[in-house]
Amino acid sequence: MAAATRLAADIIEQVADAVICLAPDGTVMWASPSTRTGLGWQPAEVVGTRLALSVDEDGAPGDRALAHMLRSGTDVVRERLRSRRSDGELIWADTVAHVIRNGQGDVARIIASIRDVTVEVAREEAELDAERRFRVMAENAVDVVFHTLEGVTEWVSPSLKQVTGWDPQDVVGGPTIHLWHPDDRERAIALRDSTYSGQPARGELRFRRKDGSYVWLGVSLKPYTERDGRRGAVGIMRDIDDRVHMQQALALSETRYQLLAENASDVVYSTDCESLVTWMSPAVTRVLGWSAEELIGTDLAGLVHPDDIAGTDIAGTDISGTDTDGHPAQGAGAIGQPDRETVLRFRARDGSYRWMSSKLTRMMDEAAMPASFVGGLTLVDDLVHQRQRAELDETRLQAVLDTMIDPFMLLGAVRDQHRRIVDFEIADANLAALAAYGVRREQLIGQRLSVLHPAVKDTELFTMYVSVVEDDRRLVLDDWAFPRGPHQERVLRYDLRAVKAGDAVSQTWRNVSERYAASEVLARSEEHFRLLAENSTDIVIHDAGGVVQWLSPSVHAALGWDPSDWTGRRFEDFTHPDDAAIAADLRSKMRSGRALGAVPATVDGLSAALLKWLEIRGEAPPAGQDGGVRYGLCCAQPVSAGMTPSAWRRLQRQRKQPPPPPGLRTQWTS
Repeated sequence: MAAATRLAADIIEQVADAVICLAPDGTVMWASPSTRTGLGWQPAEVVGTRLALSVDEDGAPGDRALAHMLRSGTDVVRERLRSRRSDGELIWADTVAHVIRNGQGDVARIIASIRDVTVEVAREEAELDAERRFRVMAENAVDVVFHTLEGVTEWVSPSLKQVTGWDPQDVVGGPTIHLWHPDDRERAIALRDSTYSGQPARGELRFRRKDGSYVWLGVSLKPYTERDGRRGAVGIMRDIDDRVHMQQALALSETRYQLLAENASDVVYSTDCESLVTWMSPAVTRVLGWSAEELIGTDLAGLVHPDDIAGTDIAGTDISGTDTDGHPAQGAGAIGQPDRETVLRFRARDGSYRWMSSKLTRMMDEAAMPASFVGGLTLVDDLVHQRQRAELDETRLQAVLDTMIDPFMLLGAVRDQHRRIVDFEIADANLAALAAYGVRREQLIGQRLSVLHPAVKDTELFTMYVSVVEDDRRLVLDDWAFPRGPHQERVLRYDLRAVKAGDAVSQTWRNVSERYAASEVLARSEEHFRLLAENSTDIVIHDAGGVVQWLSPSVHAALGWDPSDWTGRRFEDFTHPDDAAIAADLRSKMRSGRALGAVPATVDGLSAALLKWLEIRGEAPPAGQDGGVRYGLCCAQPVSAGMTPSAWRRLQRQRKQPPPPPGLRTQWTS
């Protein structure tokens, strides 16, 4: 306990605030060394005395603070008091008092910490004084001054009524976003948010008056942050309605000259209501070879290719914007706005024709009647030829796609607001694809993959399509089991290829369901053959391309070899050298696809000293498309054991070969 007390005393002595321990009657029991720096009193001077923590309004010492601490009934009291230093100077002090009670709950002592906040109080008073002066200035200003906090109007100057007709109390305490013009509302929100983020902002917006009309206001905002961290803005709104309308009128009157300046690099011209050229830019000489003087007073429609006159968007309308009766065309642009662009061929001075893009703008007089027309001609000869070549290439590409045997489709990616692929839309398809679905082109193009094949959306195939687009991966699938639809009797299998094409998947597919079914039948047949061969006493040999592919296990019982000893080797490697001609004849028959019948040969046993005679019967299936035999099947059976000498000699006479040495080789019978 003594050590803890010393530690607490050491900590208190290091703090900057003055710490004083008081008896219930206000007598100082102990004072920290910081009492001298905070209040100017030496600790020894105040211990045993009654030190007044506050002074009355007249400056006389008082015990109001101590009495409040004792009456409050709480253990912690916080107050801002006027105190007096030892030199007589009055200061503001933030006092925090902790009441220590004994076992009976009575006050035993009071520990108070005192901090001089005179500077902070003076600064706050200066800010309040500045705010009062600001309000006086704002209330007498012509411009509207306002203060907003977190989107709510806290205060606005009385000049609001003069400018907008609204009284300040009409807008204070609520937002004003709804009073801005609908077309300017998003900009008003952007200005506010920019200011709240700490950046000053300016703008010109329309504000609704109390009578429902709108007034143009120049708005200037500066960020403002409250002590509690809430963000707001202080701003000024100035009536600029007259200036904006003057600018709009000036812009309207300069429309013709702006159009001429913007088209100066192209051929620019003007016509009267009779469609006769009144002015032509010098650029016409560079583009078409005509001089400007040659075309003044002429009708430009006379330069348009005859085939293009009939092909204009508005029948009976020439490029001057008038119909055949000289009246303004119905499709001509409104005042200051160009009509839609038209591409026509104009005759050059040398007799050739150039593709030109034509734009026409109608100019109105004060009576809202057509006064003249301003037009622009842009040389697009190269662009038109490129477009024609592109159309030809597209035609050729479509022809190639339509002659493909395999179906083709282009699947465009469909993305959500987060740019994630959520579906695919059929953008193109060839004739084979249309035939596969049994629909017309207009029925398939634009169809969603999720509608065409609902089962695909939740499969790995959809994920692979997304990977083709996002990761630029080439998709190669063989024997792919396509998800079965609700009315589909069996699962269909396809060979599918897909690559990225911009933001789309270009894919082709081939139905291999029959091939897959045939391969399953063949696999079952081969498995059945293998089971029969493995359980046969004969030696069954599968030979392909001159190499033994498989050998039945019975070779071990017959010759002592393990099947793996023969696999990958030639049958001739195991025949007796004297029977090489027989083996060659056997191989020749297999290559030519002829029936093997039964041929004689000698085959080694496991030991070089052990030779056995085998009777071999083989079959060579029909030749493949390349003219060669795919494989050969042979059955061999040992026949040397149990043969009588007369049977042996009869066999040799049939083969017209001398008998081999006894025990060295075996003859195959045919």
